[in-house]
Amino acid sequence: MNGCKVSWAEFYKNAYAQHQLTFDNDKGGAVNRSLTLADLSTMDLPPQKFIMNNFFGAGELVILSGAAKTGKSYFLLDVLIAIARKGKISDRFYSNSVHRVALIDAELSIGELAKRSSQMEKLHERKTKWRERFVIVSAKHEKREFNLADKNDQQYLEAKIGDADIIAIDNYGKLSGLSGDSLKTWRQVTSWFDKLQQRGITILLIHHENKSDELRGTQKMVDDADLHISLKRPGNWRPQDGNIIEVSFPAARHLHGEQVAPFTVTYEEKNSQFRRYIGDPEETDIPIVSETEIEEHSLKPLLVDILTAARQNGKIQSKDIIDETKPGHSRTSVVNAFSKLCERGLLTQNGLGKGTFYTPPDFLT
Repeated sequence: MNGCKVSWAEFYKNAYAQHQLTFDNDKGGAVNRSLTLADLSTMDLPPQKFIMNNFFGAGELVILSGAAKTGKSYFLLDVLIAIARKGKISDRFYSNSVHRVALIDAELSIGELAKRSSQMEKLHERKTKWRERFVIVSAKHEKREFNLADKNDQQYLEAKIGDADIIAIDNYGKLSGLSGDSLKTWRQVTSWFDKLQQRGITILLIHHENKSDELRGTQKMVDDADLHISLKRPGNWRPQDGNIIEVSFPAARHLHGEQVAPFTVTYEEKNSQFRRYIGDPEETDIPIVSETEIEEHSLKPLLVDILTAARQNGKIQSKDIIDETKPGHSRTSVVNAFSKLCERGLLTQNGLGKGTFYTPPDFLT
């Protein structure tokens, strides 16, 4: 087999064609006799098929996770459009061929889906044929609550998604009922996933992480996944810094080394343009005071220096800046700078007289 990995569907087909072995797909056991290593070594199995370059193997279960508001839906749509139209996100993350995509969504309204899809389309060549290969099942649009553990809902969703090569589910928490965190529910859901995976369908499951950066619910989810992709914000990130996402790969069965090196992706909309930037997490230096703030509040260099020091240290006194004896800045100009930052709501004054100190508005003294 040359160490290759194939979908269960291909495995069963080749087992019967070459060795007349038949299997009970639901139980996974051989009906007539056990499979031997000799059988495996003589099978002419095709190489593993990937939807992205070395990522998302046919018939795999992939989990894409992150805490709330970490850009999961943006990144997901970017990936799915790249898959549908043979697109590229980075030098390591791209699709070699077109694929049929299905998105089962319970997260966004149909209006928000349309808006974000329109933004993401600007990142790719303006071809439209791929749109016919991208099916969306929106729970909010259909005004229906789906439960992935319910057999009737499973049949309904299978009919909706048709012959998709990859099914993305956003997200597990909202589509698994009130008992979604339980091991029993997970087994009911993965029982359905297994049947889809045996047909060579890749499952891309979106899920939330808790405050400890762990998947909510049973640990069995991580054990069952072939690939786990985690999305986070950079360490000193604040909303005004923009949509910056760190992409890492905590677990991967068949990837290693540079293949699973983390990267950052930044989405930016400016002057009716929507852009994506790929970078290295270690080189992502988010300024303490963003360019947006500087422009919005007309911050001169001295004010930026004071605000940066206050945010880095939690609090600051005027003498901290005066003692640095910055060239060209008198005691009066420094005191006036603190007053301007307070007037603009960027600093809060605490106390009076010599003991006065200043803190960012969200700093707890």
